[in-house]
Amino acid sequence: MGDKMKMNITNFEKKAHSYLYQQIADQLAMDIRLGYLKKGDQLLSIRKAAQYYHVSKTCIEHAYEQLLVDGIITAHAKRGYFVDTSKEQLLLRSEILADKPLDKPSIRYDLCSQSIDFETFDTMLWKRYIKDILEQSSSIATYGDPQGEKQLRMALSQYVFTMRAALAQPQQIVVASSFQALCYLLFGLLSKPCVVGMCEPMFLPLQGVCQDYGIEIISLPSDEDGINLEALYQSPVNVLYVHARSDGAKYQPLSVAKRKQLLTWAKDKKAFIIEDDHNGELHYETRMVPAMQGFDEAGRVLYIGSFSRLLLPSLRISYMILNKELLARYEKRKEYYSPTASKVEQLALAGYILDGHLQRHIKRLKKCYRVKSAAFQHFLNIYFPDAELKLEESALQYHIALTEAYDMEAVVRLCKQRQIRINQRQKKQELTLSFAALSLENMEQALQEIKLCLQQAKR
Repeated sequence: MGDKMKMNITNFEKKAHSYLYQQIADQLAMDIRLGYLKKGDQLLSIRKAAQYYHVSKTCIEHAYEQLLVDGIITAHAKRGYFVDTSKEQLLLRSEILADKPLDKPSIRYDLCSQSIDFETFDTMLWKRYIKDILEQSSSIATYGDPQGEKQLRMALSQYVFTMRAALAQPQQIVVASSFQALCYLLFGLLSKPCVVGMCEPMFLPLQGVCQDYGIEIISLPSDEDGINLEALYQSPVNVLYVHARSDGAKYQPLSVAKRKQLLTWAKDKKAFIIEDDHNGELHYETRMVPAMQGFDEAGRVLYIGSFSRLLLPSLRISYMILNKELLARYEKRKEYYSPTASKVEQLALAGYILDGHLQRHIKRLKKCYRVKSAAFQHFLNIYFPDAELKLEESALQYHIALTEAYDMEAVVRLCKQRQIRINQRQKKQELTLSFAALSLENMEQALQEIKLCLQQAKR
């Protein structure tokens, strides 16, 4: 099975700070890492090893037992002990167990669409709600409802009607950790085959779900007012993705007329509309436009909302409103599902909503982002005087139509080198920048440096 081991004891010195058997076990493991011992090599017998190390046989027995427990050696009756791991495996083990500092990239200016103004969120208040739930042993001793905690679904039923004019009984609401988790569940409920339609740029979370399910995706053309209806009617699409708060070339909310036309299409074609209403509550420049779901009399709109940028991106709670048909299917399969959103956070959020804190927080957000949006637009006009600016209100970002050709991948790379975070996916002749996480003091400097990156990436 292998050659008799040649002992490597030249560097072995007894140390006072640890057990002797552990020192010997560590030395043998080191010999394997250094290549002195290879997989299949036989170790010395306990008696001979005790002589080599000038220790008791009990000490060697303990050292070998430690190596056996760690899976580094094996024992064979009447034959002895053999190395049972390779140099590479042992190095990998050491690497896994080593304490390594987290590699956190340093960011000076964050203009990414996923970021928020953290200072607007009252973390102390949120901690209080979390603490209250953790002290309720009866609430946290079970896994929870796969559909979402009833207290939260009741709170959401009232909240979504008050804030977005969407209509839902608590039993129609399903809670999950994210938009994507809800879509995985949704496409399991929908009749097959599904053909999903959405406008460019594709929404990556939904695109990923469709690819995993093998669902065909059709890219639909859009005009100034959103999805081109003629193209939609001519397509085989039976599930349409819409972000009603920001659609079309102008990144504006869908008009009432276009909403009615889409609802008519869904009714005529017996199709479904996925209404993605994340951040739909954030209207600080325009008036509130109600959700499509509230006008849907035929039950063809499936509404999805979330709190990732209203509260914290790390708070993974999203919710979906099912129609009666899909709710019946869900209830038949509910026992096969497991909850994906934290029960503690769900119960904390329910209390937070019912006590009125979420609505008060949204009012603060609107005030904060109204000021930031105006300041950001002011500096954009200075550094991009010839560019057309389009505000995507609910996404807290501006789209800057560039007048010259740039290598956008190079722009992203150059920004990263300057510790500036922007969206990885940028359109060919358009730069998308979010003002949400920027302080008023840093806006001008950030845009100055981004302008320099653009100049370096000019084609």
